[in-house]
Amino acid sequence: MRKAIQMGMVIPLLAAVAAADTFVPSPLLEEHGIDVINETVSRDMLDRELFGNPYATVVLGQTDIYERFPYVESRYFVVVSDPEWNRLLYGELGKSFAAWDGKASGIGAMSEPHGLAVDADGRLYVADTGNRRVVVFETANEFDKLALKPAYVIEDLARPYDVAWSDAGTPDVASDDVLYVVDSGRNEVARYALGASGATRTASIGGLGNGVGRFAGPMAVTVGRSDGANTQDVYVADAHNRRIVELFDNGSDFSWVSSTESESGIITSLDADQHGNIYAADPQAGSVKKYGPGMNKVATWSEGIAGPRDFHVPFINVIDHRSGAKVRSGQGSGVVVEDWTSESGLRLAHFGVDIENLDVSGDDDLAFRYTLTDRADVTAELVDGRGATIASETWEGVDAGDRSGAFAREAIAQKSDGELTLRLTARSTYDGGSDAYAEMKVSTGDEPDIVPRYGLLGNEPNPFNPVTTIRFRIPEGRNTGSLGVYDAGGRLVRTLHEGDFEPGYHSVTWDGTNRTGHAVASGIYLSELDVNGVKQTSKMVLVK
Repeated sequence: MRKAIQMGMVIPLLAAVAAADTFVPSPLLEEHGIDVINETVSRDMLDRELFGNPYATVVLGQTDIYERFPYVESRYFVVVSDPEWNRLLYGELGKSFAAWDGKASGIGAMSEPHGLAVDADGRLYVADTGNRRVVVFETANEFDKLALKPAYVIEDLARPYDVAWSDAGTPDVASDDVLYVVDSGRNEVARYALGASGATRTASIGGLGNGVGRFAGPMAVTVGRSDGANTQDVYVADAHNRRIVELFDNGSDFSWVSSTESESGIITSLDADQHGNIYAADPQAGSVKKYGPGMNKVATWSEGIAGPRDFHVPFINVIDHRSGAKVRSGQGSGVVVEDWTSESGLRLAHFGVDIENLDVSGDDDLAFRYTLTDRADVTAELVDGRGATIASETWEGVDAGDRSGAFAREAIAQKSDGELTLRLTARSTYDGGSDAYAEMKVSTGDEPDIVPRYGLLGNEPNPFNPVTTIRFRIPEGRNTGSLGVYDAGGRLVRTLHEGDFEPGYHSVTWDGTNRTGHAVASGIYLSELDVNGVKQTSKMVLVK
């Protein structure tokens, strides 16, 4: 029996988030208590199967602002590719879905559709992999219905796996828009100039190999962003070389900029948010990785998701009918496509911010460094033993990545009693986003250095191969315990120190081997410092 429920996803884009975390899982159908759309929800609520094996998704959204009632109207449509059932599933969020397989169309049936992209005018781009083409759709909506109409196809491809649209840095000018296509069959990336009735191939780079200018099974592509507009940076998931390649589109051809090892697994999806952060879905590792604008990894989401093969950051059109203004706005949330099972399928996560790896040092000044996992407004405060703030500084719009700051010794020396707390606050730039807090006890007094009083101080380099140095500080007095390395499952890999600790700074190297002297595999490891029964851990990444 079919129960009374409309299928779809609800994206509460302005919902407040209490937890200070980078990825904050949120319900898709909050009013029905549904966190994820999966096989069970599909069967119990719709009495039907939605997907054979969903692969990628995009959201087409629009918000209209009026001078009179209803003042604000928002509408969101989702499109999901299903290569197993050779079709697209689509519909308004919170309403019912429809399917498009092309069998009754003039372009013929779809075959293994994979990657998707959407532009600012609502055109949908589909990597129709099995048909060796890209299909471009015009979309139209009326009330709660979305209609797909094929506009044209891009042919002469071998095995297109993903597509990425770019406004070429000029959101208000459509004539210079381009489409990037990853062609796994030719191990290349191609650029197409887009027109109303066709596309023209204008540049390409690739060929089979593992060096500069070569790819081995590229599977995903996205374009960088800065303040919402696209940049000339193009990112490619070079799957079998296990790296993310950064290209620069100089208008006539591509320049090879750099590559970042993907650590483990095969990246099947790349996307960028409005601040230029890059999200990579890795189904083999069971995680979504987030990289800052400089391609340094700042966060990993792996808890509670299964085999994510796509992560999409929606951009919607905001039209103010009072002034005629139209803005393309990146949302503070992402939709993930997982393995289609009774427990996993389509999920939603809001973006938050976190502060990690806070470290304090200094000779003349009190210097600190930390990792920020999303753009935020950051405030640093020095608080004395009475709780009074003796120094404060705020930086607005700080990008994700490794960051630093300092307080001049002269500014705090006369106000300090020798016992201080450094307190960092990061406030998300997204409406309703979370705040993050981190603090560390520091001491000035007569010591030559301003240092943390106790704890792990992280490891350098991180990621590393093959050796890293773990730094920590031990407080005054008699201290005993251990320093060990554990794998992601909590199993002891190697004990680096056991017994008494002398007070002060310490550094211990780990060469990536276990207790028997054998090299361990690439992956995430934890250093654990146990002093007098009090334990602290820090994450390390070994890359080979």
